[in-house]
Amino acid sequence: MFIKLNNNKFKKEMEFYKTFNRIYVFGSYLTDKKNSNDIDIVIIYKYYSSDFRKDLYKFKKKLSNLVNLPLDITALSEKEEKDVNFIDELNNNYIVLK
Repeated sequence: MFIKLNNNKFKKEMEFYKTFNRIYVFGSYLTDKKNSNDIDIVIIYKYYSSDFRKDLYKFKKKLSNLVNLPLDITALSEKEEKDVNFIDELNNNYIVLK
């Protein structure tokens, strides 16, 4: 099953994850859904906490119930993302969920 991850209803649900500052989907799922092996996601957070871990668990569970592909989720603090320029390295080949 393929879902349109950037639809308004799905994006609105992402607002419930208060500890996630930003959520990006990137990789082959965006360009070749039929041959994609997984869904690549990067979550940017401000503070690592038990609330963040709970949100991450809920997010993985919800998304896993919607798609039939493994999730490859990377979580980076704002500082880590800034240090490695992860988002810039994607060359605008992503969608923003939050």
